[in-house]
Amino acid sequence: MPADTPFLFVRHGQTEFNVRGILAGSTDVALTKTGVREAAAAAEILAGEPLRAVCSSPLKRAHDTASLIAAPHRLPVTVIRDLRERDWGEWEGGVFPADLGHPQPPGGESLEAYLARVEGALARFFALTGAGPAVMVAHGGIFHALSRLLRVAGGDVGVIGNAVPVRFRPAVGGWTVTPVTIAPATASPRPAAGRTG
Repeated sequence: MPADTPFLFVRHGQTEFNVRGILAGSTDVALTKTGVREAAAAAEILAGEPLRAVCSSPLKRAHDTASLIAAPHRLPVTVIRDLRERDWGEWEGGVFPADLGHPQPPGGESLEAYLARVEGALARFFALTGAGPAVMVAHGGIFHALSRLLRVAGGDVGVIGNAVPVRFRPAVGGWTVTPVTIAPATASPRPAAGRTG
């Protein structure tokens, strides 16, 4: 799959940290019951996509979301370790930071190192996913980093909701990000998304 091929991205479903407004980062937290329902709804939206690969962060909240998405396609989930969320150091377990682009959280991963890691993960994703459509299941911070690395049109794309499938497409001078939807008659209602992790 060449590096100018469109791909799908899904942030994991809701976690208890999302509900409480707490920064999870590299902490491995599970989906809530709502998060499982959100992931199942994302799987329903993507069931009609001709997916050839599903890749995931190793963290449980993303991997469990990816497993639900992969199931209708009878695909395995391929873990890419470097798709894990940013290590926010001493800020993990605290209030979500206002600036996802903070250069150096205390005791955590620098922005420069994080972006380099995500760039490597993206290259591995493209190398692993072959010639067909693929989905990456990861985290809000990964989405933010991808949007920076791929120079998404419109600048700051903000925070992506839990388990909301989007499509990255190459465009002149950068990439675009658009929601993936299905017909309203079959679409599942979406609970409000939490912000973190």
